[in-house]
Amino acid sequence: MIAWRHFSGHRWRYRLEPLDEDRTRVTETFDWSTARTPRLLEWMRAPQKNARAIERTLERLKSIVDA
Repeated sequence: MIAWRHFSGHRWRYRLEPLDEDRTRVTETFDWSTARTPRLLEWMRAPQKNARAIERTLERLKSIVDA
């Protein structure tokens, strides 16, 4: 797992799960349950925006690895 906490308290994580010799499942998460300002994040629609950004990040990662 690769993880870090943002200065405002929310966490980003990449979980790497080996599937076989050639494949690894990567799961990216944005955990805002520990954020210092959850209402601000909600008002900014950070969870929704980050969900879309996570999808794009994982797609880019896959395209790089598959190249």
